[in-house]
Amino acid sequence: MHTAVVVAADQLPAAGARLAADAIAAGDRVLLVHRGALDSAQLAVTLEAAGVDLRFRSGTVELVHVAGGPTSLADAAARTRQYGGGALRLILVAATGSPTSCLPEIEDDVVAVSCLIDSSRVGGTGLDTILRHDAVDVHGQVTELHTPADRVLAVDLLLGLLRRPEDVERAASRAVALGIDAGPVDRILGVHRRRIEDRRALVASRGEITALRRDADAEQKRHAALRAADTALRAADGDVGALLATAAAATVSAMLLEDRDFHLLRWSDEPERPPPDLAHLLSPTRRSRLADEFRPGAVAQVRLGTPSAGTRLVMRLGEREVLGYLSVVNPALPDIADLWMSKLEAPLVAALRCERELGRVVVDLSGSLLSQLVSGSLDPAEALQVATHLGWRPGVQRRLAAVLWRDADPVGRSETLRDSAQRVGFAAGVSNGGLALLLDTEEDTMPRLLKWLKQEWSVSVGVGGTVTQPSQAARAFREAVWAARLAKSSQRQVVAFEELGIHRLLLPGAEAGDPAFEEPVRLLEQADDGIGFEPLKTLGTYLDCGGSPAVTARRLGLHVNSLRYRLKRIAQLSGVDLADPEQQFRLQLALRLRQARNALRD
Repeated sequence: MHTAVVVAADQLPAAGARLAADAIAAGDRVLLVHRGALDSAQLAVTLEAAGVDLRFRSGTVELVHVAGGPTSLADAAARTRQYGGGALRLILVAATGSPTSCLPEIEDDVVAVSCLIDSSRVGGTGLDTILRHDAVDVHGQVTELHTPADRVLAVDLLLGLLRRPEDVERAASRAVALGIDAGPVDRILGVHRRRIEDRRALVASRGEITALRRDADAEQKRHAALRAADTALRAADGDVGALLATAAAATVSAMLLEDRDFHLLRWSDEPERPPPDLAHLLSPTRRSRLADEFRPGAVAQVRLGTPSAGTRLVMRLGEREVLGYLSVVNPALPDIADLWMSKLEAPLVAALRCERELGRVVVDLSGSLLSQLVSGSLDPAEALQVATHLGWRPGVQRRLAAVLWRDADPVGRSETLRDSAQRVGFAAGVSNGGLALLLDTEEDTMPRLLKWLKQEWSVSVGVGGTVTQPSQAARAFREAVWAARLAKSSQRQVVAFEELGIHRLLLPGAEAGDPAFEEPVRLLEQADDGIGFEPLKTLGTYLDCGGSPAVTARRLGLHVNSLRYRLKRIAQLSGVDLADPEQQFRLQLALRLRQARNALRD
């Protein structure tokens, strides 16, 4: 008897193994014809799980590859006879052709053939193969195919396996073409059409129910998140850090608060190190474009260039003007993050507006204090008090800088310049139509100053000498103003007071002597008693002789080598280069001025 066993494609090896196990349990011998290594492995695993003692090439069950043909089947059947006298059953996994195509060699020995056929083939030419068998097995229901009524019943069972209307129509047409009465087939076709329609309606209704449940769950989660957000807002009491930390915990994502230029202001403390802000991740052009696109209170998704870089949810804070941005890093729960961002908008806008107003007050106050400090109108005690408010402790070295516009200064532009300097960390105040800056003496101060000036302003800057006492600030600022005026007149950006050189003699008060200009002379005068010769006399003679060692040695009555030694010591003590004509001129002028003042006093 040849039976067509119709099962799903992924169940073919398992169904074949179960049939083999049942036959072996009944004392029969079994030949399992498979399609390859994958089928063979699945058959072996299933048989062993069913308790079958599987022994390849020796035993009551043999696994034969379909490509082996009738000869391989005959050899396998002969081997099974050595281990028992039971009937021989042939099971073909994924049969496609005639049920007797591979039986010539063993047909007399085989009592039953089971052809396992993929159920998806029912809607095509597989129906022809199935109906050529003696019986058909669908889900364990076996129907013999001896009479027309049997064949109609088999068609009904087979159409029940199909899920698409076009497959049902095709299989019904094929059944009529194979000689089955069209009347019963049409009635069966009507039944299965309704079955498929009913099934589709059921699936659709289940989908709607699932969607409704999903929407209800989402709404429930939304309400829970709203309640949690309201509770967190009340508990935070305006603390921005607490708000961001609570929101980050609820959304399972880091939250950043950035300023209007996308630089980081605060973050949610998790992770320990803040993620990079958008100012570092995006180009200036893209940041500018995004700033134009963002709308107040609306959450926008920003992609960071590559999938590995991730995305950000960003909300602009501020209705009439941009106060800052709130962003969520790689949101794990986008809907919850959107909800929390909408809840955080109002308190964060209020906090940013408050911080901005407070910052303006601080900027105005520090600028006013610095303007008073450099004006020279304060006594030492008042200067010390003002410097303390500016963070300047006595004994700490500071420098004052003056910033002047290269062109005319429109009203209010110096205030804008002051605010910009304050934002990059410089204490600044408006004074005498320009700007006063209080600088520290760290190595990076001047590079920071130059970077700020280069990108922002068309100005000239003068830097005064180093001072350690607040009472010296007015003098240092005057030096800075003189240096700034020289920088402006010479179209230079930055000039230090030390670079003024001989120009310092033209400044107001130069007739009383310039301590910095005459410093080398003063140092030589102090060393006069301890070096064994008169350095000022030696230096003056050397300069009067035009810097000639030979002429100077003759005038002083020295050997040239002795003179060279003295000149070397003078250079070491004064810190000047006697080979530099400019410095020779400055020294000679300083000596002449000093001699003239001493003569006038005498």
